[in-house]
Amino acid sequence: MVQVQVQKLEDPLLARLKEFREALEELARFLIDVQVRLQPYAKQYRGYWLERTWVLNKLKKRYFYYYLKSRNRKPRSIYLGTLDPTYPLLKDLEKYEKTLSKLANHVSEILANLQHVEVAIITMRRIDSMHKLVGKVKAKQIPTITEGD
Repeated sequence: MVQVQVQKLEDPLLARLKEFREALEELARFLIDVQVRLQPYAKQYRGYWLERTWVLNKLKKRYFYYYLKSRNRKPRSIYLGTLDPTYPLLKDLEKYEKTLSKLANHVSEILANLQHVEVAIITMRRIDSMHKLVGKVKAKQIPTITEGD
C-alpha cells in the first residue's frame, strides 16, 4: 500500500492571488465607505446644478460667484460664494454616487471570480500531484479485479 504524505508548500501563484484578493477587499471597503458618506449629500442636492455668474466691482474687475440652481426644488438658488474647493463634487454628486455603486459591484464580481480561480488552481495542483503519484506506482502494486470477488 502506498502512503501519501502531503506537504503544504506555499504556492507562489496562490500567494499572489491572496494578495490581489486582499487588495480588492480593501478597495471594496473604501468604495462602500465613500458611497455611504456621499449618499446624504447626493440626496440633499439632487435636482440642482452648478452655475457660475460674474459681477463687476467698482474697478471694472470681474468676480465670479457660484450658485446651485434648481427649477423645481426650494430654495431655487443656493449661494455658494467664491470658488469653493468642493464645487466639482457638488456638480455631479448623483453621478459620482452611481459610479461608486457600479465600481463596488464590479469589485465584488472580481472577488467572486478570483475565488473561483483559486479553487480551480488548487484542484489542478491536486490532480497534477495525483497523476505523479499514479505514475510512480508499479504495475505489481495495482490491484486487479477478478471475477468472483
